[in-house]
Amino acid sequence: MRRHAESIAHCDAALELDAMAVKALYRRGVALEALGRDEAALESLRDALELSKDRSIREAFVRVRRPYPASPALPIV
Repeated sequence: MRRHAESIAHCDAALELDAMAVKALYRRGVALEALGRDEAALESLRDALELSKDRSIREAFVRVRRPYPASPALPIV
């Protein structure tokens, strides 16, 4: 757990220098996922996907997003 928090801190520092650092966004998302912070992980991975369509980024995004089911359709009254 400590290594994940450390990784997030390093990624945040890299992103302060370059907000479009895809690798930092991806690695931060993976570390956040490992800590159970899925919403923050999704946000980071979504930002990475906007900059790169890399397969590993897409796979991580789908893996984190999967636990969130789509909103049920409201019945038509």
